[in-house]
Amino acid sequence: MTLLLMLACAGRRNPNDVRLPDIAPEDYPSFEQLVAAHEAAVGGEEASSKNFYMKQWIAAPAQGLTGEIELWAHDGQVYTRSFIEGMGESTSGWTGEYGWENDPNQGPRILTDDEIGPIKLMGMGNLPMTETYTNASVDGLKVFDDQACWQVSATPIAYDEPTKLFFLVETGVNIGTSGKVPTPMGKIRQQSVMRDWQIVDGIAMPRVTETTMLTLLMVATLETFEQDPQEVPDFTPPPGVQALLEE
Repeated sequence: MTLLLMLACAGRRNPNDVRLPDIAPEDYPSFEQLVAAHEAAVGGEEASSKNFYMKQWIAAPAQGLTGEIELWAHDGQVYTRSFIEGMGESTSGWTGEYGWENDPNQGPRILTDDEIGPIKLMGMGNLPMTETYTNASVDGLKVFDDQACWQVSATPIAYDEPTKLFFLVETGVNIGTSGKVPTPMGKIRQQSVMRDWQIVDGIAMPRVTETTMLTLLMVATLETFEQDPQEVPDFTPPPGVQALLEE
C-alpha cells in the first residue's frame, strides 16, 4: 500500500479536526518503508553523509536566553561549541571512545556511560534511521504537531531508551521525536518538533527545531549546514579533559 495516503479518504478525526485515515494494521507501512520515504523526500543518498557542520541560533524565550551552537561530526567523532549570553561558552565532544564536556559551571569532565548516548548519536551523522535505531515497530496513526503522522516506537542504538518517531502520512518525512534522553540530571523526557523545511546544501533541513524538556522550551533556528566541510576543528579534547584521563 502506498505511503502517500490520501487524507481526503474517510477516516477518524480528533479534537483538533486533523483527519486520520482508517487503515487496517495489516496495511501499515513498515519502518523501512517510512525511512525510505523520508530519505527520498529530504534528498536521497545525498542526505546520508557522516560528516557535516551545522550552526544554529538558539533561544529559550521564557527564560530570556539567547545564544548559538556549532556542531561538527567527522568520521564518527563529534565536537560542539555553544555560547549562551550571560552564561559563557561550553564545549563538548565524542572521540569515538569517550565523551567529554567543558563548561563554565562544572569545568572539564568525562561524560558517564549514562550520558554519552545523545552525543554518540550525533557522531553517526545523517545515516539512515534504519542504521541508528533498532527494535522498530509501527504503532499506527497519531496526531503530532497538529498533523497526521505514523508513530513508530524504536530504540536508538546509542542509548537503550524507547523513543517515539513521527513521520508525516502525506510524505513520510520525520518531523519529530518524543522520549527520555540521558542527561547529567538523569533521564528526562524530551520532545522535538522540526518545522519550516528548506533546501540547504542540496538536502531538505528543518529551519526551526523546537525542543521541550520538562518546562524548558528551546528554539533552534538553522543558520548554516554544510556536508563534508573542508575545514574541521581539532577533535582532541582540551588539556583539562586530558588531565582527567591521566589521573
